[in-house]
Amino acid sequence: MSNKEFLDHVQDQLTFELQSAYIYKGMASYFADEDWEGFERFMEIQAIEEMSHAEDFKRFLQRVGYKVEYKALDEVTSDYSSILDVLEKALEHEKKVTARIEKLYKEANEIGYSKAYSFLLTYLDEQAEEEENFDNLINKVKKAGDNISAQTMIDKAVGGRPFPSQSPMGRPLGK
Repeated sequence: MSNKEFLDHVQDQLTFELQSAYIYKGMASYFADEDWEGFERFMEIQAIEEMSHAEDFKRFLQRVGYKVEYKALDEVTSDYSSILDVLEKALEHEKKVTARIEKLYKEANEIGYSKAYSFLLTYLDEQAEEEENFDNLINKVKKAGDNISAQTMIDKAVGGRPFPSQSPMGRPLGK
């Protein structure tokens, strides 16, 4: 594999990060339709984070002289059956993101593209945190079961999630 081919794969990840934001917007829409304001906010923040990840990938590519292109995104659904359904699908998606970044890290090592090591390690750490957060939330929702009071308490708790102030690379958001 050449450096160019590797960077093409990083470009694909940039697109996948944007797709992730789009997926989370669909999930937020489901929660809005179901009047789960806290879960809606949680997913809107997830979407914002994914957009910031895409921005970090863009900046990385530009720093190494790669011409970034924005490609079409796939349609997403806002049709889910429950809170648990959404969260399980979100965790499944995060695991795909992790696998993609692990593959990029392996490719960078295979070709000795050291400029990507610390960047990708930051994102592997970020992914471990994302998977843990969704796994913990899923466990709480499972424990709540069909208890509407417990679900409402979880909704309120996740609705208090603060907006991130910076990307995983330390770049202030909105700049």
